[in-house]
Amino acid sequence: MKQLPAQSKILFKAKRYMDDILMIYAKNRDWDHRKFIREFEESTCYHKPLKLEDGRQDTFLETTFEWREGVGFRHWLKNDNLPGEPPKIWRYKDYRSHAPYTQKRALLTMMMKKVHKMASDREALTISAYTKLFEFMQLGYPPGLLKGVCNFMFATTREGGWMDARDAILA
Repeated sequence: MKQLPAQSKILFKAKRYMDDILMIYAKNRDWDHRKFIREFEESTCYHKPLKLEDGRQDTFLETTFEWREGVGFRHWLKNDNLPGEPPKIWRYKDYRSHAPYTQKRALLTMMMKKVHKMASDREALTISAYTKLFEFMQLGYPPGLLKGVCNFMFATTREGGWMDARDAILA
């Protein structure tokens, strides 16, 4: 950073959390962003044995995001388990496990609160909630429980995306 000219520093933003880096940069005809990225990738920002590795273009930590012209950044909870695809990661217990019902309901409610907190708008919330609910449905969680948690989330947040997600998952 010390070696960069002030003009370059206004054309990008970077944040580091532990060993993860998020960088957003401008494509500007007066600035060689390709050279900047190439030099960053060759830098020594990590001490051995750590090294810079490519991440997904649209994800930082547990957040997936996208840029929409005229709108700005939209974001939602990252989920690699998408409806219609084989599951990639299992993080939760199957509903048929021996855990108490109250624990299962609390887990589901906590995850929906996380979905809510990480969504930037109603559309992002609806899609993210549907995807997470579908993941729980694949684990045998009954439709009535999924519906009840959506109703609870709507009642406590007044965000209509919860009704959209509930109706989509029960369709």
